[in-house]
Amino acid sequence: MDECAAATLAQGIHGQFGGGPLRPFFFRLARLLRVPANFVFVFDGPERPERKRGKSVPRNQRLWWIAPSQELIRHFGFIVHEAPGEAEAELAVLNRRGLVHAVITSDSDSLVFGAQDVLRSVPSSKRDEDDEVAVVNANKIEDELQLTQPRLLFYALAAGGDYDPGLPQCGKAHATELALAGIGDNLLPTSRDLPDIIAHVQEWRKAVAEKLRTHSYKISRRSETLLSTKIDIFPSMDVLRLYASPITSKTGSLVGTRGWSTIQHPDVPALVMFARNRFGWSDPSELGRTFENNIWEGALVRLLYSPTCSWDIERRTVGTTFRKVVVKESPLKARHSSSLNGQEWVRLGFSKDDVADNVMGCVDAGGGEGVFRIWAPPALVPEKMVGLKEGVKRRGGGGEGLRPKRPALGSTGREAQCSSIIDLT
Repeated sequence: MDECAAATLAQGIHGQFGGGPLRPFFFRLARLLRVPANFVFVFDGPERPERKRGKSVPRNQRLWWIAPSQELIRHFGFIVHEAPGEAEAELAVLNRRGLVHAVITSDSDSLVFGAQDVLRSVPSSKRDEDDEVAVVNANKIEDELQLTQPRLLFYALAAGGDYDPGLPQCGKAHATELALAGIGDNLLPTSRDLPDIIAHVQEWRKAVAEKLRTHSYKISRRSETLLSTKIDIFPSMDVLRLYASPITSKTGSLVGTRGWSTIQHPDVPALVMFARNRFGWSDPSELGRTFENNIWEGALVRLLYSPTCSWDIERRTVGTTFRKVVVKESPLKARHSSSLNGQEWVRLGFSKDDVADNVMGCVDAGGGEGVFRIWAPPALVPEKMVGLKEGVKRRGGGGEGLRPKRPALGSTGREAQCSSIIDLT
């Protein structure tokens, strides 16, 4: 949401658009809608740290954008989850328990808290696809860089993070050298009780101070000096406690997570109403074009991935009991992109009026004459439905309720990997 607010401010005082940061947030959610994966948005809770990134964070004050952003998230069909404390720590716990397969965040602290797989945006100048992301895996970091979780924790304490600036004049390079030297490998005891942590750290400081005095660590004199001058108070016990014993959901206390792996569908009429009220999108034609360009593809993709979606070859329809559309065309074509490298996908075409009436369920969400097309992996489409042309009826092999073996959420149809992703606002 910080980035969405920045996008709003970048427009200047005369160029700010209706809805403030909620408007760019709407378009970000629309992009996520096209991804065949489930998304859970985690918000800070009432026990979040009172100070972060050098700023006070009042626990009893709720930012104005939280309620409407959560409303918008739910209208898109995504899930809202409020952590008891800080969202980053909660994300790591959910990821370690396997309740989510990956974490989307720009904050490196998620790895310090123990997240296993983190997805990060790739700068537009370096990516080949609009939705390209970089995958950061904790095991790979450990194998290739020798940065274990204890060493990541020590690095965060030395270089500085969300809770304090770290060792004075240390910086990333010296923090990395100190961490790789293994100085913080046994910084924490097995117990996470505060008295045990305090007693253990006091002994750790004495042991490290002695090794620094005798130059036992294979580190530069500069790094040695930076740490030795502050070892009697490093690390801050308050900061260490926030990293080592964050307030998160306990085992068995998470309710309602069973539905996190179920395909999510947008509530298009609710989205239309939200856009009118919050963004001032009152022009029907403009509103319809915006939804057709940003919402339709995602809604259709999620319809195809629904576990109750079925194909009727005789009637040339696809959908669920309450959302069903006629397939006007379905040629197999090469999809040219850096990730697919010319793989053949099915190019499904639907009547725009049919989509508006039977999938969107809202006349204001677009429609009219013409064909709306989306890409679908071949594994998602029955073989006898591939290659249809408008006005040509496929003979034989009909049958109501044909359901091909469906690729998992998050897969391209060639491989199945990710069924749910957590996103942090």
